[in-house]
Amino acid sequence: MSEPDNLARKTNYLVFASVLSYLILQLVFEFNLGEEWIENYIYLFLAFIQLLVILMPALLFVGWQKLSFVHVLRIKSISVHEILLIVPMAILSGIVASVLNSLLIYFLGKNYPVPTGGVPIPENIRELFVQIVVVALIPSICEEIFFRGVIYHAFSQMGVWTSIIITSLYFSLFHFDIRNLLGPFFLGILIAWYCYRTGSIFAGIIAHFANNLMFVLMNWFTRKTGNEALNLTPEIIETLISFSLLIGVILMILLKAFSALTRKKAVNAADDGGKLPLLSIIHWPVCLFCIIYMVISYLIIAG
Repeated sequence: MSEPDNLARKTNYLVFASVLSYLILQLVFEFNLGEEWIENYIYLFLAFIQLLVILMPALLFVGWQKLSFVHVLRIKSISVHEILLIVPMAILSGIVASVLNSLLIYFLGKNYPVPTGGVPIPENIRELFVQIVVVALIPSICEEIFFRGVIYHAFSQMGVWTSIIITSLYFSLFHFDIRNLLGPFFLGILIAWYCYRTGSIFAGIIAHFANNLMFVLMNWFTRKTGNEALNLTPEIIETLISFSLLIGVILMILLKAFSALTRKKAVNAADDGGKLPLLSIIHWPVCLFCIIYMVISYLIIAG
């Protein structure tokens, strides 16, 4: 087994270990403390999951494998011009991602309501600030290090776009909600592409933070209108598609501008060496991860 192949397989074990840790901790908290405790301390719970289940295993894995943190995590500065393009692209792509989720929900069942999410509406400025830190900032750092850092690096031998797709697939599955599958996959592709074009993990962190911050602020500014689920109708779907197409055109223009801006910086992100075999992906931890995801998805739909 080649060294890159071995690293990819070890990364699959890392992903599976994080999945098991998340599910076990979820069950432990619910059975020992109860769902009411989780609701009352939701921000503490979310921060705990991000730091303990996502960030810490990723950092320990890099250290255990004696890899370069700077190389694996692509710690490199980006320009102001790149940031000024990444932020609006992240906001527009977040809107398109929401429409993609809505379309999936609609086709899963025409009378299936769109969930409003598990994060409560902030009641005051203090809670809004807490949400900005816990819902927007912490996940943008922890998840980017885990997905666009460690996982992307492990599969970079398969080529830039293959690594981007694999990373995005893991990222979308890790949300454990089939109603929130297409959106994260779409966002994951764009965020990974930003990192590739700039050669920096900070591009992903900024894009991730801007996307999450947008929804936190939308939640805040619409708090007086309630937080009820949206029942999708053919008319609403048609409106969403038309709106997303308009947003998509603007997004494509910005993507072209970003591509031109980063033309000199973008290099083939794959490390030197041979290509990874397909078995690095069709690996039992990955297959078991997918099975767990399908079971949870079935329970969500059936419930």
